[in-house]
Amino acid sequence: MSTVEEIILSGCEIPPMPNVAQQVLSLLSNPDTTAEKLQDIISADQALAARILKIANSPFYGIPRAIRTLSTAIMILGYKMIRNSVIATATKSLNKRIGLMEVMMWEHSVGVSIASYLIAKEIRFPDPEEAFLAGLLHDIGKQILNNYDSEKYMRVIEKAYNENVTFYFAEKSIFGFSHPEVGALVIRKWRLSEELENAIRYHHDGFHTILKENPVNIGKLPVIVNLADLICLKLGIGRKTPLPELDTANSDAASLLRLTEDSIHNLTDRVLRNFEEEKETFKMG
Repeated sequence: MSTVEEIILSGCEIPPMPNVAQQVLSLLSNPDTTAEKLQDIISADQALAARILKIANSPFYGIPRAIRTLSTAIMILGYKMIRNSVIATATKSLNKRIGLMEVMMWEHSVGVSIASYLIAKEIRFPDPEEAFLAGLLHDIGKQILNNYDSEKYMRVIEKAYNENVTFYFAEKSIFGFSHPEVGALVIRKWRLSEELENAIRYHHDGFHTILKENPVNIGKLPVIVNLADLICLKLGIGRKTPLPELDTANSDAASLLRLTEDSIHNLTDRVLRNFEEEKETFKMG
């Protein structure tokens, strides 16, 4: 175990994945799983079943008819989006309190998940659903740090805003470690993919060095999430105010993904439109 991991684990608790989510993910890892088996497990959690139906009927998926049964929703969404919905519900349930800060953090995560999915589609990334999940979980480390010590994390937020520094820098100076490092440990404890762990760990500036050292194993996922994060910051999704001056079109991530200025502007418009349509589907509570 690295020194950083020891510091994190001695400083805050990494929670286990909720039981229903564990059962669903276990089923999904079995090649012999059927939609009927999934339905039986999901039906035991009425809140989860209702959320999956709500997601299946959201404009994001553009299904022309109303989806009224869980079995149909499972077939329409597919196993990967069912997995994402289950993990989204599990992630929200981690919050020990729900105030304005927690709602804004969650809205930012939803925005980044939508942006990551749309960017993945734009560049023909082979697994846009994984990009969606990476975007949703990219800031889960902030959630854990806030749960552990909300007063201390408020100091992080104040430092980030008042001194115009990144959350990464503010967390390092106050906690001694950052949300990407904490988030990566959550992904590992939950036994999700190594690609997802890397995306969470390196979604800030760390992806530059890693891509140079090991581009084959890291891939584009942290770069997609980085750009999605920048787009949402520019739009003000999960922030008190937008950052219109943020030059996303000329960012390193946009360059690495070979996206033109026109493509970035188009993606930004689509992210905002889809977020406005979907925020009620994924809302906190």
